[in-house]
Amino acid sequence: MVNYVQGIYEVKNKEKYTAKKNPRFLSSWELETFKEFDNNPAILEWGSEVAVISYYNPIKRRMARYMVDLYVKYQDKDGNIIRELVEIKPMAQVAKPVIGGKRKKSTDVYATATYIINMAKWTAAAKWCKEHGMNFRIITEQNIY
Repeated sequence: MVNYVQGIYEVKNKEKYTAKKNPRFLSSWELETFKEFDNNPAILEWGSEVAVISYYNPIKRRMARYMVDLYVKYQDKDGNIIRELVEIKPMAQVAKPVIGGKRKKSTDVYATATYIINMAKWTAAAKWCKEHGMNFRIITEQNIY
């Protein structure tokens, strides 16, 4: 389960950080990722919420803006330079929700709406990244550590 810790991360390697203000983290997963990006020598540059992508919100039936959690540029083990946008989410918001059971109906409605919106955001982000020569990746508790 995600630990909902919040705060401002003090960037140590400011030459690698692309945003103007120190990043705000909304979970322990984001905090750990910030630390890894800041301190890992393979990470050439990174930033928090620096990419804003327009997408169609199918629930509200209008265009909306999606601020992707992270931008990262790194050198992989083969020496290739990789640029990615990265979203950090709990697996419960990535996997299609299982409806029914003992939960309240409102919980099922919220989980379904969250999933539909996330899919719209991530489809738009993947398309945007492809057009800009980048990768889009979602990190969950299953692969963050």
